Amino acid sequence: MRYRLTFLTWRKGKSWRLTWNKGGERVERYFATEREAKDYAEQQAAHGGRERQRIAQARKERKRGTNTLTVDDLLNAYLARDGIREITRKADTYHAVHLRRLLGRRKASRLTEADARAFMVAQREKGLQQTTVNRRAKILRAACNWAVREGLLRTSPLAGLRLPYARSQRLLPPTPAELRQILEVAPAHIQRLIWLGYCTGARPGPSELFRLTWADVSESAGAALMPCAAKRPGGSDYRKIPLRSDLLDKLRAWRAEDEGCEWVINYHGKQVKNLGAAWRATLRRAGITRRITVYGLRHAFATETIRNGGDIRSVAVVMDHSDPSMLLKVYQHILESQMRAAVEAPEGLAA
Repeated sequence: MRYRLTFLTWRKGKSWRLTWNKGGERVERYFATEREAKDYAEQQAAHGGRERQRIAQARKERKRGTNTLTVDDLLNAYLARDGIREITRKADTYHAVHLRRLLGRRKASRLTEADARAFMVAQREKGLQQTTVNRRAKILRAACNWAVREGLLRTSPLAGLRLPYARSQRLLPPTPAELRQILEVAPAHIQRLIWLGYCTGARPGPSELFRLTWADVSESAGAALMPCAAKRPGGSDYRKIPLRSDLLDKLRAWRAEDEGCEWVINYHGKQVKNLGAAWRATLRRAGITRRITVYGLRHAFATETIRNGGDIRSVAVVMDHSDPSMLLKVYQHILESQMRAAVEAPEGLAA
């Protein structure tokens, strides 16, 4: 920026005019002495020089960072970011281990879609399901996109990566007969899990059912305030779920047993964090050989409720699904049988 100093014969006691261009416009400022005008021009020139130097230094550091950032560094920063649930961070950290093994030392800016496809092929050759492989590739792609937004990468090397179609593995949920068989040999905390999971459709784990406290349950109102897995914008931390009569009887008996304990599902008075091993051991004792997951209790609730005429929208609200169309997709086979029964219901016209 160039400054021009002009002497004036008189201007309200200020004889020196300094002019310069700023953003394409002419700017003027007046001073009483030449020294004041020159000092001001020097200060502004130095300030402008420092600004340009800072901008150049920032560009240099950003360029250096994008050149040295490895996939390991990228994943560390991505998984440490704010604003994600801890259960998501823990799951993504587990899957990221496999990305680190094959790609961790690679420069993130030099990653290619071919690298990501090679990783997916290697994972499939190890016998992993395509859904699992896709999830791991999505983590890497999301990390690259996030790095661009944060200024760590100029462009995402995986922005155009397309993932193979993966058909979700549909495990049949436990039937009421199987659940009764499991209940006969289940320890107390597994029995509570089965009753609550099957009768409420809540998420059986630390996001919902394991957080349910006795303060959330009202036998007199016949309802429970179930903790929601994730609070949506404008949403609530809890949702009200009506409780069926047989479950209410169980809850009254359990409350009497649990005097002084806060958690509805507890193990010797302590909050349950994980019961995968106990669940599998219970299935073995019950003689169940097919694969049944804890999450299958939630699917069992939806399956039996819809099969017995439950309204899709009401089921979605109880299960905390924001979009009922998901239920229509997952439980289409049950709806088809209901539609068949519906068209067969009217009296026939054949003689």
